[in-house]
Amino acid sequence: MEMKQGTQATVEAGHPFPSDPGKHSRWIGFAVVFFVFVMSVGLAAVYHISRMDATLLNKWTESSGIRMENELDREAVAFLERRKLLEPGERLITYYDRWSNRSRVSILTDRRLIWWVEDRMLELPLSSVTEVKRYKRENRDGEIDVFVLVARDGRRMKVEMEEGHGADVFERELNDAIHAKESGH
Repeated sequence: MEMKQGTQATVEAGHPFPSDPGKHSRWIGFAVVFFVFVMSVGLAAVYHISRMDATLLNKWTESSGIRMENELDREAVAFLERRKLLEPGERLITYYDRWSNRSRVSILTDRRLIWWVEDRMLELPLSSVTEVKRYKRENRDGEIDVFVLVARDGRRMKVEMEEGHGADVFERELNDAIHAKESGH
């Protein structure tokens, strides 16, 4: 094999092309630059995805938390009107849509607690409630606040709320509504 004069290339046994020591360092440099580029793109993608997930989570929790009448969006108002869940003269106190899809909705009014589950309505008049129990239980996403209302005739109704969805507000408003019914208001 012929070699040009002035080059530092050598022919290694068994290799048809000359070996250039500078060539290896160029490949290593290219590999390092490429690795840094790929890592930068990956970290940027993770950052933006995590921000997007946080934005979606905030939107989900905002729409899923306990709400008072003045905080209801158009879809919630339309749901109440379409299903005719409130009686004439009945005032809405709180509204809680656990999954944001209207499949499990708890509605507290000045007269009763309504539990809408997959197109089925259950109700418990506040005037019949003798006890409100509150528990906490764990699930894979965190704590769940569990409220059990016990009526004079022994009926019970359970409402579960995800952690951070306003269980304290619900409990205060529920107790205030029950006491208002007891005092005749």
